[in-house]
Amino acid sequence: MAYTNRASFAPVLEKTGASILDAYSAFSSATTQVGDVLLIQNLTDIPVMLSFYSDLSDNLPIAANGFFLLDLNKYVNEENTSLPKGTIISARRLNAGTPATTGSVWVTIMYSRAR
Repeated sequence: MAYTNRASFAPVLEKTGASILDAYSAFSSATTQVGDVLLIQNLTDIPVMLSFYSDLSDNLPIAANGFFLLDLNKYVNEENTSLPKGTIISARRLNAGTPATTGSVWVTIMYSRAR
């Protein structure tokens, strides 16, 4: 059996702990592909809040040394659910005034090459 959908990975987005401030700041660039699986690893020693929208609303808190894994792939054919291409992900400290002393936040996006 030959499969037509192939999984690929977009370049990893990284935000160092030292660059996570009290106010939102974007990761280095917008997402380059439509995302089917999203893995966010907060490998800092502080909790962070993420925003996926330009209005910088609070969308997703992640605990220190925590992660978030979202598999939208099972819904792609049924509801066309995905992380849109061009999404700008931003991060801020969850506890204002408490800087990270170590680590980074990493965003890994898997997408289907069939799109």
